[in-house]
Amino acid sequence: LNRRFVNIIGPTGMGRSSLAAALCHYIDDRKSTLLFDDIYFVRSMLKRPVVGKSSPIICLHEQLVSTGKVEALSKDTDLDEIIKEILVSLKQTKSLLVFDKIETLDGTAEAQDFHFFLGQIFAQTEDVRVLVTSNESIGLSSLVGVGESVHNLGPLNFQNTVKLFAFHCPHLHSSRERKELWEELASHTVMNRLAEENEASEKIKSILGGGIPAKTFTVAYEMTAEEFLELKNIGDDQEITDE
Repeated sequence: LNRRFVNIIGPTGMGRSSLAAALCHYIDDRKSTLLFDDIYFVRSMLKRPVVGKSSPIICLHEQLVSTGKVEALSKDTDLDEIIKEILVSLKQTKSLLVFDKIETLDGTAEAQDFHFFLGQIFAQTEDVRVLVTSNESIGLSSLVGVGESVHNLGPLNFQNTVKLFAFHCPHLHSSRERKELWEELASHTVMNRLAEENEASEKIKSILGGGIPAKTFTVAYEMTAEEFLELKNIGDDQEITDE
């Protein structure tokens, strides 16, 4: 994270949260070399936040309380005071703040509060970095001189879709079986530069979730034995056509 503010964007199911979590684990395992003191991961809210009770700012403060960085405050404490406490606790640290799926704030007062909070973080700290995941750019070109670095997650290509399916499909019991499935479904596209335009490849990719990881997981675990055989036959039919 050379940038102070990174936003991983993409549609639901594309793996934004998984990527952010994996990045946190990667950094945590290398804290001494990547020079981060702490990582705070504020998970997504399934529903819109309740005013004054479940905003990402409040959730971050609660994490700081649980780690002994700040003192617990009364429930009626003003949000400005909570932000001040957070800033004081982070000012001399090299921390990574991760806020997952901030699109849940859209259209709420908490969205404005969160943008203000980000501005304060970048203005009053030097070594705190922020990573967010969202379905789009938050639309702030600059926060106290800190630009938003956007990384867009798109669908998996055909080959990676098949590999992800093969790894999770319960009808495959060994690495050898997964390799054989990969060869059956995808080997004929490796030498074909137009693999993604191949009719059979597109059909297989669509069946396996269209390149959206969350859908591929669901297909892998819910596919029946009969459907699995039909899937393999698509690859076999394509090989015959190619010959």
